[in-house]
Amino acid sequence: MLAPSTGRVFDSAIMPRVKKTALASQDRLSIRIDLATGLRIGPGKIAVLEEIARSGSISAAGRTLGMSYRRTWELVEDLNRGLGNPVVTTAAGGSGGGGASLTLVGAALVERYRAIEKDAEAAAQTHIAALNEARAGGRALPRALSALTKTKPDPRPHPPARPVAPSPRPAKPSAAAVPPHPAVF
Repeated sequence: MLAPSTGRVFDSAIMPRVKKTALASQDRLSIRIDLATGLRIGPGKIAVLEEIARSGSISAAGRTLGMSYRRTWELVEDLNRGLGNPVVTTAAGGSGGGGASLTLVGAALVERYRAIEKDAEAAAQTHIAALNEARAGGRALPRALSALTKTKPDPRPHPPARPVAPSPRPAKPSAAAVPPHPAVF
């Protein structure tokens, strides 16, 4: 859906603003992790944590990413609640200045997310290359799709099949065995 104010698709303060030329110059894979608890961890929240680590400030991170302090703080609080541990620690401002830094949980979250992203990108490279070749009129995508549709054994374990014994059918009574109906007069 187009946002009426900006004309951008899915106008959201979660995602940092990226110039269109940067997106067009390289292929990229975007990963969002949806945990069973309902917590969603994606590139926007990770960008906030990385920027807080770089700048040492929640407000500076928000300014750099083009979002308000309130929105930046909401994203941090969402991670805190969802993980059950703080991801950012803050120091009160004053003459010595305040600041923010990642906790061990926050640093581990960024590290794990980037590792998942790196592994997924490596796994997707041949498929992305096939998509690019198909866009250019090549034959890689049809070959890749036909390879995917070939029957492969199901890697999931299946319980052994239970033998099903035929159910005994009652014998059909013969005509001689059926008593005649009483005559109704």
